[in-house]
Amino acid sequence: MMRFIILLSFCLSVMGADYPIVPEPQKLTALKGMFQLNKDVCLQFTPTSVDAKRAALYLQDFLEKSDLDLEISNESKSKRILFNDKALKQDAYELFVTPNGVTISAGSYGGFFYGIQSFLQLLPVEFHDAKQKILSAEVPTLRITDAPRFAWRSMMLDCSRQFFSIEVLKKYIDTMALYKMNVFHWHLTDNEGWRLEIKKYPKLTELGAWRGANEILPPSRGSRKERYGGFYTQEQIKDLVTYALKRNINILPEIDIPGHCMAICGAYPETLCLADETKLKGIPKDSMCAGRAENFQILDDIFTEVAELFPFDTIHVGGDEVKKQRWAICERCAVQMKKDGMTEVDQLQNMFVRRVEKIIASKGKKILAWNEVLKGGELNKETKIMSWEGIKPGVEAVKAGHKVVMSPGPYMYFDMAQKSRERGHSWAGFINTEKVYSYEPLQEMHLKKAQEKLIYGVGACLWAEYLDKKDYLWHQTYPRLLALAEVSWSAKGSKDWVAFQNKLMTKQFPLLAARGIKYRVPTPKFNWKEGVITIVNLADQAKVYYTLDGTQPRADSRLYDKPVEIKDPINFKAVLIDSAGRSSAVI
Repeated sequence: MMRFIILLSFCLSVMGADYPIVPEPQKLTALKGMFQLNKDVCLQFTPTSVDAKRAALYLQDFLEKSDLDLEISNESKSKRILFNDKALKQDAYELFVTPNGVTISAGSYGGFFYGIQSFLQLLPVEFHDAKQKILSAEVPTLRITDAPRFAWRSMMLDCSRQFFSIEVLKKYIDTMALYKMNVFHWHLTDNEGWRLEIKKYPKLTELGAWRGANEILPPSRGSRKERYGGFYTQEQIKDLVTYALKRNINILPEIDIPGHCMAICGAYPETLCLADETKLKGIPKDSMCAGRAENFQILDDIFTEVAELFPFDTIHVGGDEVKKQRWAICERCAVQMKKDGMTEVDQLQNMFVRRVEKIIASKGKKILAWNEVLKGGELNKETKIMSWEGIKPGVEAVKAGHKVVMSPGPYMYFDMAQKSRERGHSWAGFINTEKVYSYEPLQEMHLKKAQEKLIYGVGACLWAEYLDKKDYLWHQTYPRLLALAEVSWSAKGSKDWVAFQNKLMTKQFPLLAARGIKYRVPTPKFNWKEGVITIVNLADQAKVYYTLDGTQPRADSRLYDKPVEIKDPINFKAVLIDSAGRSSAVI
C-alpha cells in the first residue's frame, strides 16, 4: 500500500475528565496550550540511568514506524522529550507536557514505559498505524502523577487448545502493554497439547503437541480429524520473552500438573498410575501418578529447562481439576499414602505440590497455582494462589498467609459469552465489558488492612475452546481487557462506567482499529415499555441505526435520535456503529 503523509492537528478538551487515557490515571491536571511533536523534537535522558536510556530507545523505535525520526541528543534544543530519573516507587511515573517539551519521570523502566504509554494515547490514532506516515501532531498539555493499584496485572491465553503463532502473540503483548498490563500468563500445556520444546523429553512435542485421528491426543476444540497442533521452540520462546520484557511484561509459563496431563501421559505412559482401567471407565488418562518417585525427577528435568527459558521469578504449576479417582485405586499411591500416614486422597495432592515447591525453589523460583491446591494441608507461604472459583478461595488463601491473584470466573473468565446466543461458555454467566468493569477485587472479602495487602493482583483468563473461529481471539479479549486494566490499575472508587464508555468510543476503539484489532463492538441496550422503545446507556459518538420491518439495519437505515413508538417490538432491529466505523451484532 502506498504510504502517504498526513498533516495532523490533534486537540483534546482542556477538562481533565475528557482525556481518554486507559487505565484512568491516579491524578491528572489539565493545563493550557499544546505541545507540537515533530522532527525538530529530540529525545534526552538522565545519562546515569540505564532504564531512562532504554525507554528513550523504545519511544524512538515506536515513532520511527510512523517515519517520525527523533534523534537522541544531549545538545541544548528548544523542544525535547526528557526521560528524567527520579526516586519514585516501582512502576510509578510522572508525565508533564508543556508547550516547550515533555518530561517523563520515573525510578524504574516500568515507570518510564507506562509514562510512554499514556503519552502515546494522547497522540492521534494514526500514530498507532505503522502503514501511515506522520509529519507532526499536537499533544494537549497536562500533568499526570500515576502508579498502579496492584503490582500484578495479568492476562492468560490458552495456547494448548488452540495454537497461536509467535507473530499473533507479539501483537497480543503489544496491546496488553499499551494498557499497562504487566504479566502475560502463557498456558502452555493441557490435555489438548504440549506447546513448548523440552530437549530432554522430545516426545512431549513429537507426540504431545499434536492431536488428530492417528495421534495420541484425540481430535477436539474445532480441529476435527485433521492433524492439528504445533509447539514453540526454545529459540522462539527466548525471542518472545525478550520482546515482552522490552514492553515491561513478564511471561508467566504455566505447566499444568499433576492433572490435565494427557500429553505427558500419552507421550510417556509410564507416568500413569497402576490401576484397573475397568474401574475407571470414562476417566481420562490425564493425571500423573503421585506415588511414582520417578515422576518428580521428570518434573525436575522439565522445570530446569523452563526456569532457564523464563527469567520471571514465578512459574504457574496448575494444580486444578485433578482426576483423583485414579490415585484412589492406584497401587503405588496406596503405598505412598500408607508410608506418609495419609487418610485422604487430597493429602496426596498436597504432598505432590509440596514436592514441586521444593523443585521450583531449587531453580530460584516461586510457584503460583490454582486455588484447588489449598486442599489437603498447608503449603509454603511463598506459594501464590490464583483464585478462580470465586471470591471465597481467595479469602481462604489470604487467611493462610498466601499472596493471591484474584481471577474469579464470574468476572475474569473471558471465554464466557458476552450475551445470550453468542459464542462462548456460560457456566460463570454472561460476562460483557460492563460486568468486568464492575468488579472490585476487595469486595465481599471482609479482610483486615494487613490482609488486604496479600491481594497481590488481578488476572483474567481466556481459555481457547471457542477461539478456533477467525479473529475470535480479539473479539473475546477487547474491549474487556481495557476494563480489566482499570480494575487492576486505577484507584479504588475512581471508576466511572459512563466516562469509560465515552473513552472507548472517542479514542480507544479508533486506536484499536488502527492497530488491526478486531474488537467486539458492544450491542446497544434498549427498554420497551407501553409501546415505546428507548435505547439506554448510549455513549458519546456511538450511533444506533434501526429498522422496523425486520430487515437488517445498516448505516443508511434510520438513525436513533429519540425514543421510537412501536406497538410490537418483534420486528425492531438495531445495530450500533462506533466512531471507527465498526458494527455491533444486530439486536
